[in-house]
Amino acid sequence: IIQGVVYMKSNFEFLEDEKDWEVLYKMGKTAEILIYDDPNTSLIKIRQMGEFIAKSALVLEKIPEPSRCDQLTRINMLKSESLINREVENIFHAIRKDGNDANHEFVGETKKAKLLLSFAFRLAGWFKELDGSDYKFDISELKYREPDNIKIYENLDEAFGNHSFEA
Repeated sequence: IIQGVVYMKSNFEFLEDEKDWEVLYKMGKTAEILIYDDPNTSLIKIRQMGEFIAKSALVLEKIPEPSRCDQLTRINMLKSESLINREVENIFHAIRKDGNDANHEFVGETKKAKLLLSFAFRLAGWFKELDGSDYKFDISELKYREPDNIKIYENLDEAFGNHSFEA
């Protein structure tokens, strides 16, 4: 029996080949994979994405973080530097608040995780545009797709039946 998992296409593939953002891509993809079976962990991954993006945006703009800086302070710093508009600020706050609830109150429902995953997609696109290293990138050309409710199979025989794949 060959062990394996059936994977879906990720909304975050536009980050996959970015040298410094592989971890961001992996967090997004993991949040998608877990959204139905473990929405709590999905929300925590989305929260981590928000923190990674806020920290990285400050680094990109050469804005030093004070010691013991939290996510609320980072968001306020981005706002005071006019780097985020109201929509991006609201997305950061929604991800921060619901991610904190998931992490500290051990809550999380699929409906909320789906909403925040779409927010994380928009936030990741905003961040890639902020970076500007890919001048052809335009987030409006990408369309968010709600993740499929896939079953993670124990093995490929279960996923594909007992078919012979011999030549």
